[in-house]
Amino acid sequence: MKSNKSLVKIILGITILILLALILFLGLKSSQKVKIAFYNVSEKSQNAIVSQLKKNVKTLQLDSSKSLSEQKALLRNCSLIVFSDNIEAKMLLEGNQKEKGLAKELDLSFLEGFPSSIQNSLLIRTNKKGKEYIKLLPILYDFYEIDVNRDFYQQSGMEAINTWEDLIETAYREKDFTKSAMLIPLSKDSDFLNSMGIISEALCGYQAYNQMLEDFSAIQYGQYGKTKDRKEEIQKALEKYSAKDQCLKITAKELEGLLRSGIVSKDSLQLSTQDILFLMDNDLCGIAFTSLSDHRKLSKDTSKHITSIYCPSKDFTPERSFASQSISISLLKDNKKSKEIIKKLSADNQNTLSTLSGLAPVQKNCAVADHQADDVRFWLAASKGPVMPFANVFSSDSERKLAADFLRDLISLEAK
Repeated sequence: MKSNKSLVKIILGITILILLALILFLGLKSSQKVKIAFYNVSEKSQNAIVSQLKKNVKTLQLDSSKSLSEQKALLRNCSLIVFSDNIEAKMLLEGNQKEKGLAKELDLSFLEGFPSSIQNSLLIRTNKKGKEYIKLLPILYDFYEIDVNRDFYQQSGMEAINTWEDLIETAYREKDFTKSAMLIPLSKDSDFLNSMGIISEALCGYQAYNQMLEDFSAIQYGQYGKTKDRKEEIQKALEKYSAKDQCLKITAKELEGLLRSGIVSKDSLQLSTQDILFLMDNDLCGIAFTSLSDHRKLSKDTSKHITSIYCPSKDFTPERSFASQSISISLLKDNKKSKEIIKKLSADNQNTLSTLSGLAPVQKNCAVADHQADDVRFWLAASKGPVMPFANVFSSDSERKLAADFLRDLISLEAK
């Protein structure tokens, strides 16, 4: 009997040792995985990215309703972060004059295969050793575009849409046989601000638009005036660019005229992006301001007779800067595995990544699934490069509301 009890104890002890060894093994294996944080990235894009990394990563989903700075502590155990580029995230990761920034340096070899226009749009710095580096690397681009219903366009009798005037003339002609000749998403603050920015660049030129972005971005980076109050500085910047002959004034006046004439449907003031996609799917809209990612949500039947174009400028010119949402990656821990993942996402697997996400690749020579993504890649490469959408130069919803309400009032004043 005693020998049986001893045997049971031995077996139990061996079992416990095996379990402990298994737990240790699994723990070590788990610790070898690279942890990636995702911030404000769509589920479709996130799934596309994770699918390329198989089982070699762990993911952390950050709260997109909170600022990245509020979740800074959660990044301590992460090696990488993938995020939708905005001024608040850029400031935290790249740093400013006072702070170094959370992201580690990436040498410029990671830009191999990128069009020069994209390379030139990035913040390239030089370290103490004289070596150039970046901290934010784009891996995909969404694009703010215009979708044109070809059936209605052919009925309009227009031969081409090369300039802003051509676009407005097309919509004017379509008023007689469409429910909504032109729709621009204006109900949501961020959509409204982005639409104002897109039209500002088209009417006033890329230099004026880029300067406006720089001025608003400088406020976020703490380069205040005498007040040292960010909202007061935003108010001053809005007043500056809403003065006579300034780009926001010109855009507000143009938009007010289009709304008053009915060329742009007044429904735009209440419609969400989803509402606009519904109208497009049911052939109730001739022209719509949208994005590449939203275009992907259209039904297959609708997509067959929709042509996507970039927003045309006042005068036909290749000197453009197109508002595009960048999905970027930053290195938080400097190790070999993390850098291998960055290379895989930014170079090796660009074709599959673009296909699965529906967005445009950053590599200039990789294969693409369709002409939609290829067109965006070409437009970005042939222009002065991508720029941040206007809504993204504000750090919070309250700041975006402040700016949107100010500009909505400006449009109302134009109507008097």
